[in-house]
Amino acid sequence: MTVEYMDGPAWMCIEALKSVKNPESDNAISWSASLAANGSLQVLLKSFPVMDKYENSDSLRIKVAEAEKKLASLQKACGGWAWFKGMEANMYVTLAVCENLVGMSSPSPVVVSMLDEGVAYLDSVMLGIYKDKKSVGSVGNDILRYLSVAARAQQGRVGKEVAAMRKAYASRAEKCVDDLTIYGMARTASMLRDCGKAKVADRLVKVLKNYTVTRPGLGRFYATDAAYYSWMDYKIPTQLAAMKAIMQRDKNDAYLPDMLLWIIAQKQVQKWDNPMTAVEVARMLMEVLPMDNLREVNVPVISVDGNAPLKMLRGMAGAGRTRFEKREPELALEGCVTASVPEAALADGVKTLRVEKASRGVSWGAVHVTYSENADSLKSYGAGQLGVSRKCYVQRGGAGEWLPCAESCVLKVGDKVRVRHIVTADRDMDFVKVESQYPACFEPVSQLSGYRWMGGRGGFLSVHDSCVSVFFDWFTRGTSTIDVEYYVARAGNYGMGVATVECEYAKQYGGHTEGVRVSAEK
Repeated sequence: MTVEYMDGPAWMCIEALKSVKNPESDNAISWSASLAANGSLQVLLKSFPVMDKYENSDSLRIKVAEAEKKLASLQKACGGWAWFKGMEANMYVTLAVCENLVGMSSPSPVVVSMLDEGVAYLDSVMLGIYKDKKSVGSVGNDILRYLSVAARAQQGRVGKEVAAMRKAYASRAEKCVDDLTIYGMARTASMLRDCGKAKVADRLVKVLKNYTVTRPGLGRFYATDAAYYSWMDYKIPTQLAAMKAIMQRDKNDAYLPDMLLWIIAQKQVQKWDNPMTAVEVARMLMEVLPMDNLREVNVPVISVDGNAPLKMLRGMAGAGRTRFEKREPELALEGCVTASVPEAALADGVKTLRVEKASRGVSWGAVHVTYSENADSLKSYGAGQLGVSRKCYVQRGGAGEWLPCAESCVLKVGDKVRVRHIVTADRDMDFVKVESQYPACFEPVSQLSGYRWMGGRGGFLSVHDSCVSVFFDWFTRGTSTIDVEYYVARAGNYGMGVATVECEYAKQYGGHTEGVRVSAEK
């Protein structure tokens, strides 16, 4: 038995920030994220002494200067940014870069100058689009992002045509709020407040708050279909946009800590490949209860059955995060300790586990237990975050209907059996594995491993002699059914084993079905 405890889970989000301080490729978006990340780490270093163990101010200053130089070299004479050197300036790339720069704390004159030129380029592109349309139609997310960047950049005086265009788009957005998604509503609220229309923005913020739901341990989030998924980061951009809109109205709003808890809970089971997400979440951590979330961590006192406290070791029980992310491991381990329960204490069975916590804020823990048991005797298990159940059906009458297999059902050699796995997740997760054992009398209908569309999502099916495994690189919140079909190949009474589900990124999340037996006759 191993006990795992993380005193400051918010540090996982800072770990993600550290992963983007060195860009993966030589392009404008990566370099702007690197600039924003290293700038944020500089702010953290000044505010939180614990960062001294992992970051050096001179090294960060050099990285910031390098990112500024690289970003300047990719900026065209027109003010826009090309994605890679040699390419033409691009509105979408420039918008992404400007969003990273406009949120920086105390930007240097070089950054201010680049931002001014970038916004001027966006003004010219948007003005051209505006003139071509000859009328203001719907106001999409890109226009809302542009208006927010332009308002926050504080350029000073702009041309009459640009000012008129911005005003026309803002007025149109104000009249079209009823058909917006949660993301669009949050962006519109922020933009309208930046444009001085606080009354309408306050009304939208009220609607944003009314749409939220809460769950113990998960915080406050959006469970409505109006909260769309992004192309890469699940619903994180929607949550961040809503938090920004609420924060603009009241930095001390009681909803914000719970909404931040939801983001931290997502990081527990998600990799976050998008550098812009890591930067935005880090900025939010520095705004919402930073002294609670980014505090110096403490080692708890953990004991079992009233015995002496267990010896705590720094580290994590599972290596999934390190393996998948290939990141610097230090901050992943910040505040995370493990303790092994002595075998002598396990002899009579552990009845109570006591954790004494002296720090503020949220902390998480997990208990990992390994034991031997007859598979037929196993009962179903699931902690609620990620679980699986299993049902069996048999096909009668050739291509006829599928009938449920009751416990007393006896199969016949040649029957076609469908095993249905019902997998439920309470949040979006990365790297989920479903493994189902099957009895020796079954032979899979599909003998080949490969990528399959299963349960409304794509996954890799791996077929083995005694089990099948399905791997999903992303698994959205909700319930999915995964069907695997078999032929009954031989008679007898066989153990079917169990089906398990596990988040390989955070192994404390998972569950398994009960063990059953099946009978087949000739």
